[in-house]
Amino acid sequence: MCGDHQARESLGGALAVLSPPPSQLGAPSMPMAGQLVFHNRKIEGAIATYATFTADSSCESRLATLDPCLVRIHETGDLTKPAVTSPSWTTFYLRPVVGVLGGETRWSMEVELEEPVKIEVGDDGIIGRRVSLWTQQGTGPVSEGIVGYN
Repeated sequence: MCGDHQARESLGGALAVLSPPPSQLGAPSMPMAGQLVFHNRKIEGAIATYATFTADSSCESRLATLDPCLVRIHETGDLTKPAVTSPSWTTFYLRPVVGVLGGETRWSMEVELEEPVKIEVGDDGIIGRRVSLWTQQGTGPVSEGIVGYN
């Protein structure tokens, strides 16, 4: 691997590293950065997909006052078009929760999706799709990225 970056083991599931989008007309004044992780759990023979957003430490204070956020998973991974014109594949809301991670209190948002998603490439999978985070009122996006393997 090039550079000074440390390699890490795969945790399984899917990961989208989200960052504020490039400046756009009417862009929100509350950009957000962090990681959105998708993982499947087998519960009583059925598979359930969970999505967890954890803000970067520089953005955690914003989560404390944040209402639920809308997550849009788009049909493609095309970042050349504005997110507002990119068709949605599915949407769901995340609600802020407080948790303890490594002995520290951390703000995150987690939800069980209504329908499980496949963590794979293809028509039914989420890998390679654009994902964007919007305010509850639909303002945004406040953050976006591409879903990849974790």
